[in-house]
Amino acid sequence: MTGYLVLCARVMIGAVLLISVAGKTHGRLAFGEFLNWLRDLTVIPQRLTTAVAVTMVAAEAAAVALLAFPMTLALGLAWAAATFAIFAASIAWIAHLGVSVPCRCFGTSARLLGLSQIVRDIALALVAAWAAVSAYLEPQPVPPAPGVAAALLLGAAAAVLVIRLDDVVELFVPLTRHISPLPK
Repeated sequence: MTGYLVLCARVMIGAVLLISVAGKTHGRLAFGEFLNWLRDLTVIPQRLTTAVAVTMVAAEAAAVALLAFPMTLALGLAWAAATFAIFAASIAWIAHLGVSVPCRCFGTSARLLGLSQIVRDIALALVAAWAAVSAYLEPQPVPPAPGVAAALLLGAAAAVLVIRLDDVVELFVPLTRHISPLPK
């Protein structure tokens, strides 16, 4: 059973990171927009903006590459966990400073950086850390094919949910803005 869960986590984490990299680098315009977004944060010295952008994309791409091979799976999951933890801490710091910018995690979003992205990245870090420990302590044999297919589909579905989380949150947040308090 653990092998299926690790495979599911591997697919989810890998897909989330791959789409994140693609959203930032799928062309000169996309990377330029990502650089401008980092400049808009005003928390990074302008002279370091390009270095920070390249480092962020490289960290995500490195995790994807490490996740691709069974021999580096545990390392890739650990790297992903650290990357997500750093992202969560960075978003918390940005929100604490009162900087209001839309999320650029997967390309473009109208939703401002805040609690939903912090919770998302902490959850991803925890899943990746658990999977890293599991993969390291118990190298996974190849599970039977039907279970593999189910784990792949579940991992892909979880990745889509994570990637579109801002849209899902947006469906419910406007409702809470219009709810009046209960009468006394």
